[in-house]
Amino acid sequence: MEEYKVILADVLNLPGVVFIDADENCQCAVVGVTNQSIKAAVLSFASLHGVPSSALQIEETSTIDYYDDLSSKVRPAKGGLRVENEDGAYCTMTAVVFSSALQKKGLLTNSHCTRSRNSVDGIEFFQAGGALFSSDFIAREAIDPAGFTRPEVVPTPMPASGTAPAGCPTGRICRLSDAAFASFDSSTVGVVGQIAKPIATCTLTPCSSVLGSPNDFLQISDVMDGAAQGIAVEKVGFRTGQTRGEVTRTCVNANAPDSITLLCQYFVAAAADHGDSGSPVFVTESDGSVRLIGVLWGGPVTADGSTPTSYVFSSIMNLDTELGGFEYHE
Repeated sequence: MEEYKVILADVLNLPGVVFIDADENCQCAVVGVTNQSIKAAVLSFASLHGVPSSALQIEETSTIDYYDDLSSKVRPAKGGLRVENEDGAYCTMTAVVFSSALQKKGLLTNSHCTRSRNSVDGIEFFQAGGALFSSDFIAREAIDPAGFTRPEVVPTPMPASGTAPAGCPTGRICRLSDAAFASFDSSTVGVVGQIAKPIATCTLTPCSSVLGSPNDFLQISDVMDGAAQGIAVEKVGFRTGQTRGEVTRTCVNANAPDSITLLCQYFVAAAADHGDSGSPVFVTESDGSVRLIGVLWGGPVTADGSTPTSYVFSSIMNLDTELGGFEYHE
């Protein structure tokens, strides 16, 4: 399955192709397309590259878009809250973390929530945003790795394996995660290891973003490297609150806007929408603490404008590989 995913990497260059996955259930390669009229082109491409139609499944899906849009000013800052960059774009803060590379505390959010994705331009972030004279400034972009292209170049810092993952389509910019780190000027502005806790949890519908108290939070006890299909995960985003759903696809190579392909991503069946980009994705433990598993970056576009019922996230393992490693709890 994985071999076919690599062989068919350039199928992501065909107009209307959204993702390619090595599916554990069907023991085949699954290609997501925006409509069935593309099916013939995909089958022809697969045949040309020696992949039999019996090893291929084509399913109709929506294109993936970024989800850019809890909204109160909260101190100390924590994951799940709204942040605004100096250009006025809103996203969600993944978490307050300590950067091993820079030896500084700061926040994580999506790279596409900065001014120039895949590069550092020092854009400033505010929480919650909208205050006069930038009085709610909290962080400045400090790490946002460049993507890599084919021939596949090793990202910096180098992964433990010493090589970039296979599967980057020709002519596209690839990343392992849609993530960036912004460092605090004052280490007391945020606390490592906490995610804001709304008053309710939902599944396929938007949930309340109301906090019972600004001091209500979920404690990050550990991190997880990836997720198995069927595992229940949750996210907290400022637009749709805390939602829960199952992982439906694992290690998918997915096209994002602006000729970006994100490698080895995870799909979840739960509500999310614009403004939830950057949301922390986690698994809740029996004692109420959480294990951080990834950062949400996008999801399908609905034709009628309704709230989508699925989203995509990058794993913490991929994020650490690209950005240099972080401490997620104290």
